[in-house]
Amino acid sequence: MRKASEKDYDRVIKYLSSAISECLYLYIDIKQYRFENSNIGVWIEEKNGKIEFVSMKYYDSFQLYCKGLPDQHIIDDVANLISLNPVSMIEGRKDIIEFLCKIVPGYETSYGVIYQIDDEGYYENNSEDVTVASEDDAYDIANLICSNKDIGGYYSVDGLAKQLADRIRSGVGRSIIIKRDGKVCAHIATYAEADDVAVISGLIVHSKGGKSDDYLKIRSYLVKLLREENKKAYGYVNADRLIKFHDKIHKRCCEYGKMVISKS
Repeated sequence: MRKASEKDYDRVIKYLSSAISECLYLYIDIKQYRFENSNIGVWIEEKNGKIEFVSMKYYDSFQLYCKGLPDQHIIDDVANLISLNPVSMIEGRKDIIEFLCKIVPGYETSYGVIYQIDDEGYYENNSEDVTVASEDDAYDIANLICSNKDIGGYYSVDGLAKQLADRIRSGVGRSIIIKRDGKVCAHIATYAEADDVAVISGLIVHSKGGKSDDYLKIRSYLVKLLREENKKAYGYVNADRLIKFHDKIHKRCCEYGKMVISKS
């Protein structure tokens, strides 16, 4: 496995493009940042001149992808790469994580489903109090997200605030918020965004400052924006009750796995 450089860009993007929904963060971040961002490192495994595996370290996480089941020697190489570049979170298609979690200790593993948010007529934009966040809102948003262990339990407030501010500043992601009394009380975001796709995540409403219709209101606003820009929207879901709900209205793309460093 070797570190990729700018000359590999076209080959890597072509490889990832065959199944974007299985490698969303890899595809978007490499497409947006290429190989010039100091917070990104990309490694590729090749055989006979063809790419067989792509690994990306972005801040404190690894994103992994390959077509089909990976060979054991590739998983061993990935495990070694992670040992040399320790992170708090590792994510990839379910079968990849199932292999990796057996040989990389110290992580708790969970699984979920990636959906394409493609239903028509479900959302309406009646959201006068919804706004697009600025960099100045990043710390307040991070505080809100980290208050919920299900969606923010593996982040630190400072680390997440830095990522959010970077994504807002660069245009790779945008946060949509509702503010009341100067505080962010509801949030949703595109955690990653390119010219053709976006990942929706971070939907949370404050238990005290939020209102019952804020969930639908803020999500409707963002989905409408993406539709107007002809971007395909995807979402990650890991709660059983929400998976059952999404199965009824959205297109199921694939199952994914996540390894989060154990705090015990």
